[in-house]
Amino acid sequence: MTMRKELRKYSSIGNKAGILLLCKKVLTGQMEDLSSIGASCSFINGIELNFKCGIIAFEDIKLISVTDGKCIANNILYSAQKESFFLEQLCRYCMNALVQMDLIQIEHLKYNELKDAFQIPMYAFKLECAVYRNMLITFGAIVPEGALFTINEKFEEDFSKYVSNKRKISQEQLLAKLDQERIIGEKGEAFVLSFEKKRCHFTFKQLKRIKQISVVDASAGYDILSFENELSEAKRYIEVKTYCGDVHFYWSANEIEASRLRNTSYYLYLVDYSKINIEGYTPLMIQNPYVNIKNLAVWDMQPSSYVITTGMKESELKSIFTSDTQIDVADETTDESIQSTIIRLYSDEDKVEDGRYIPLYSIRAACGKFLYNEDAEILGWVDAEEYNLPNGKNYFIVKAKGHSMESRIQDGDYCLFEHGTSFYENDIILAEIPNKDVDYGGSFTIKKYTRKKSLIDDVYQHSVITLEPLNNDYEPIEFDIDSGQDLKMVGVFKKKIL
Repeated sequence: MTMRKELRKYSSIGNKAGILLLCKKVLTGQMEDLSSIGASCSFINGIELNFKCGIIAFEDIKLISVTDGKCIANNILYSAQKESFFLEQLCRYCMNALVQMDLIQIEHLKYNELKDAFQIPMYAFKLECAVYRNMLITFGAIVPEGALFTINEKFEEDFSKYVSNKRKISQEQLLAKLDQERIIGEKGEAFVLSFEKKRCHFTFKQLKRIKQISVVDASAGYDILSFENELSEAKRYIEVKTYCGDVHFYWSANEIEASRLRNTSYYLYLVDYSKINIEGYTPLMIQNPYVNIKNLAVWDMQPSSYVITTGMKESELKSIFTSDTQIDVADETTDESIQSTIIRLYSDEDKVEDGRYIPLYSIRAACGKFLYNEDAEILGWVDAEEYNLPNGKNYFIVKAKGHSMESRIQDGDYCLFEHGTSFYENDIILAEIPNKDVDYGGSFTIKKYTRKKSLIDDVYQHSVITLEPLNNDYEPIEFDIDSGQDLKMVGVFKKKIL
């Protein structure tokens, strides 16, 4: 603990070259004299190294043992011939040590579907581990993105195991009576993960992106992320339910909502635990369970999470769900149900940290002519960190409607705007006609802002404002401010969040 307090004085061991030099000198497998090493590491061009910090840090995580001014490596040795492999070893060792010392709140790890990456917030790293965190950044194991760190894909599996192991410990302490069900569920998910990778002749790139999300993000509403087939980038979101005896499972409200939002891209895989080890066994796969569970009479639903039961055998169910009896609602899929798949909203009561959350308004901003909207209401709050957005104090989010701003903004995109008082030529803005002018059919629109200057009494004035579409199939809209046409410019477009 004394070493840990000492490390608080430092933020970094050094640059990459400096840390590698230290490793070369101390991770030799031989007893090394620290004073000699310290002298040999001084004043080398291109080297940034805080020698004292490095020795304390290496000793703290038991990478070396120090006695009477001498040190010896304990676990891994430096190799110049296999330096890339050594760096991966060093990063894994460091990560594992931080988890074991409880210096990373690993439970904050989340899966970002937009980036297809695991991310962890900066605040998950305790102050005492700043030196180690910055070493992981130096070697590219974690990549800073605003207030988040993206995990290098080489280390995704390691982080997943850390979360899984921590979750297991918690469950054993708090949910001991459900231990057997947990084991069965984990084996069922492992079976489906293996099954999915063999279901199609997936490309190597696709295989790398088939992931078990549940061990990292239990709130995602699905367990496995896969693909429809080897010829498609369309994703398959899979919730795994493993049962013993009669076909039954528990279906949480979060999972039901995830199924509703993802529609035909969402699958329920029912796994008979007694058949997992039988070669060639295929689980029961139900596409769009929100419709095919709720609307087929073979199921008996009892509100609990929901307890789903049926008197039919698995073989009988397979005959149903491999035939034409599944309900096809593809034509009913709306852009709203698709676009809502990623947006995770928090209630007003959850907005506890000023600036951490950004409001999502109920208005739909027209990318065409003005779209009629009732008075805007806040639907919920978007976590700024979750989408790597700036501080939320001056920002808001609305949903685009229409095609006039393609290809920059698509129909259904969620758009981040900054409240504005200053607007510049060619800004993309959100504009409002407060009186809902019937000539334009509504009150809000997204357009490119331009202005025409007129010389009046030797002074240039902006008498005409033009709202221009990016799609040439649409006409610009002009406002003669001097003649009293009322136009309110609300905010400046910053980026799409999806």
